[in-house]
Amino acid sequence: MNGPGQVRPSDRIHFERVLDQALNSPSVREALSRADGAVNAEQLRTRALAASAEIAAVADAEYRGLLRGLGRTDTSGGVRPSPGSSSDFRGGLMTALVVLMPSVVAVASALFLLLGYGLRLSGAQPHLADGLVTAGWTAALVAAAAALAGIIAMIVAASRNRSTSYDAHSGDERPEVERERERWQRALLERGMVPFLHRGVRESLAGEGSRPPARPALPGAADTARDRPPSSSDRGFTAPGYASPDFSSPDFAGPGSSGAE
Repeated sequence: MNGPGQVRPSDRIHFERVLDQALNSPSVREALSRADGAVNAEQLRTRALAASAEIAAVADAEYRGLLRGLGRTDTSGGVRPSPGSSSDFRGGLMTALVVLMPSVVAVASALFLLLGYGLRLSGAQPHLADGLVTAGWTAALVAAAAALAGIIAMIVAASRNRSTSYDAHSGDERPEVERERERWQRALLERGMVPFLHRGVRESLAGEGSRPPARPALPGAADTARDRPPSSSDRGFTAPGYASPDFSSPDFAGPGSSGAE
């Protein structure tokens, strides 16, 4: 671990499992139902994954206890080398020597025997020929013993690797480790996940409340305004100014008035 909130990649699956448990908890589901669509569970999940370091830091003490139980860190949080990692090179070198030595000795044995028997057939230097034959058979015995030892060494190494692999995979099943993992997950759920999800719901509701509500248009108002025929005032016309004609009543006089004139 490099610092608070840093979770090993192998523990990410446990982190996401706790996140799903928090999303399905009654309190968070009730908060989502009150949100009325302002935010949904998938959006909260995305936010929580993005803020995984912030959430995990709340349960950092419990997580370090889990790592101590697994034997991956010391009490100060420093990473310990995994068992056997310092001797991997030495083990590989020994395996290579065990495999190569019988082959090299067998080749030497074949050369000694070939030269020794060749000298015997030629009759030259019989003492050298006998020495080469003896050395060849001795080398052959050594090669056979080395091959047998190599086979035994490989069987032992394979058995040891299987045992180490089994311990690595079954180490999490130890009761003390399971208790530490449960403590971490409970702290992560109660102090990290659930408060973070509730805060996300409240922030989403606050963001929705800050938006001005849209005024709903009256149904059919736009169509009515568009379909109404334009009036004379809309076209810029005014009614013409008509004046009433200046009629006056005729000047009628009685029948005796014309004779007087």
